[in-house]
Amino acid sequence: METKLAKDVNDIREENKKYFAATSQMFADKIKVTEENLAVALKSLEITRNELTQSKGVIEKLSAELNASLSHMETTTYNLKSITTELSSTNAVVADLTTQLNDLQKRIGYADIKLAPVHFYVQRNSSFDKTKTPIPFELARVNEGNVMDLPSGIFTAPRKGTYFFSFTGMQSSQLQHQLFI
Repeated sequence: METKLAKDVNDIREENKKYFAATSQMFADKIKVTEENLAVALKSLEITRNELTQSKGVIEKLSAELNASLSHMETTTYNLKSITTELSSTNAVVADLTTQLNDLQKRIGYADIKLAPVHFYVQRNSSFDKTKTPIPFELARVNEGNVMDLPSGIFTAPRKGTYFFSFTGMQSSQLQHQLFI
């Protein structure tokens, strides 16, 4: 019986050796796969670290550009506020000047002057030898406001004011000529 027991123990030992060998091989294979997976993960982590380092540089550059843009925007905003203040002041001055101009136009009758301008350019192409008589004219090149009556030679001022007149004459012979205005 002892030999049978020894043989059974020996068989169990052999089976256990085979089982442990198979289990050891299985764990060795799993460790190898895990090591390979860890190597891939480490490589991936290294790539990610490099990308993060590059991204950090880009973010720092963009941050600096953003700060510069914000500073420029603050300056621009300040300038716009100054311009707005100056424009408001200018608008107030323009409004005041417009009011003063409207008042002045009402006092001098600007609307009437603007609606009825006065100027004329008339001429006579023949001789005239009467004295103390208005000169009748034959041709009106311009008679804006209809203020010059050609046949009578009389100018009628449409309103009080200061008027400017110019006269040109021509002498056709050596005889003495007199002009009274």
